[in-house]
Amino acid sequence: MDKNQQPVILRPNCALTTSNLDVFWRSLHGAINDEFSREILVDLQQVEFIDSTAAVVLSQGTKLAESHGKRLGCCGINSQVRMVLELTQMEQFVRIFKDEAAFLTQTSQLLAA
Repeated sequence: MDKNQQPVILRPNCALTTSNLDVFWRSLHGAINDEFSREILVDLQQVEFIDSTAAVVLSQGTKLAESHGKRLGCCGINSQVRMVLELTQMEQFVRIFKDEAAFLTQTSQLLAA
C-alpha cells in the first residue's frame, strides 16, 4: 500500500437495523470494491444500536474485504453494540479498535513491517 494512501472511513450516524442496512451495505461494499482502498474503518461512535442482521453484515464485510486483500476494522463501539456482536458471536470475525488512532497505528505498523 502506498504510504500516502488514507484509509476509507465510514461513519454511520443512526442505528443499523434490518430496515436501513441496504444504504450502509452499499457504502461498505463500495469502499471494499474501490480499487484504490486498502484499509476500511467503520466508525460506529454515533451508532447507538445494531441488530443481529447488522452484526452479520459487519462480519460479511470483514470476510469480503479479506477476500479482496484488504483490511476492515470497526471503532467507537458502545456497550450495546458490543453486546449484540457478542450475542451473535460475530465479535470473533469483526476487528474492533478502541478508536481511529488505534486503527491508524496498527496500519502504520503493518506498513513498516
